[in-house]
Amino acid sequence: MPSPRPVVLVVAYGHLDLLAEALNGVAGLDVVLVDNARTDATRELAGTHGAVYVLPSHNLGFAGGVNLGLQHAPAGRDVLLLNPDAVIDVESVLRLQRTLQAAPRLAAAAPRLRRPDGTFEPTRWPLPAPTLPWRGVVGVGSLRPGGASFLSGAVLLLRREALDDVGPFDERFFLYAEECDWQMRALARGWTCQEDTTVVAEHVGAGTSSDGSLRDRHFHGSAELLIRKWYGPGGWAVFRAGSLVSALRRATTGRTPDQRRLAARAVRLYVRGPARSLTQDASTSE
Repeated sequence: MPSPRPVVLVVAYGHLDLLAEALNGVAGLDVVLVDNARTDATRELAGTHGAVYVLPSHNLGFAGGVNLGLQHAPAGRDVLLLNPDAVIDVESVLRLQRTLQAAPRLAAAAPRLRRPDGTFEPTRWPLPAPTLPWRGVVGVGSLRPGGASFLSGAVLLLRREALDDVGPFDERFFLYAEECDWQMRALARGWTCQEDTTVVAEHVGAGTSSDGSLRDRHFHGSAELLIRKWYGPGGWAVFRAGSLVSALRRATTGRTPDQRRLAARAVRLYVRGPARSLTQDASTSE
């Protein structure tokens, strides 16, 4: 008997034009939409597309939004996590599900991700480790070609049995690294993850925030949380030192002023402590 169609779970934060395109792509599938921005316009858009609209009490971040959405998703169904800045059609979702269901211990499957300019962004990334930043410092790139990796969460199909086994997302991750942490937990329990290169989704990228500085703070702050969680304070010390050296090199040798400026911003974050920067942001906004 074929598996029931996946339910689509979207955690949204504004950008209604992108969100509408994402919902148009999956028209015909059941959709649960968690509105972290909590706006009437998003509620109306959800109603127009027949999506189950979920209103959190406050902005829960991505992991918290996913967990809340899962509580409103039909039981026993695979779940497609879909960023509001990504577009995939129904037939591609079903092809991705066939890939997922073909292997009994496959926890997650993802398509290739195509940028608006027609180029492809990476879907698979090496699993974070304390020594990862040092590989770029010594100029060897990844020392584990074909090694353990995780999949981008922009368009990610999760097997229901794996969700039940691995558990919910870790809500300490507000933005970034939550899908990596979940897949690391899945791998530790004997599951696998796979990119399906025959399926393509469109991905704008950075579609939930126009503030590049804030995105950087969340990205590097989540990296600190992840490394500390899996490798402890010693692992974080190694990772932080490598990240700082790498950023210092880019700040002085970057090919463009933008590259050097972004690297200088990373230097300041790693000197200060990325997670500490986020904590101070939160306390300032209260």
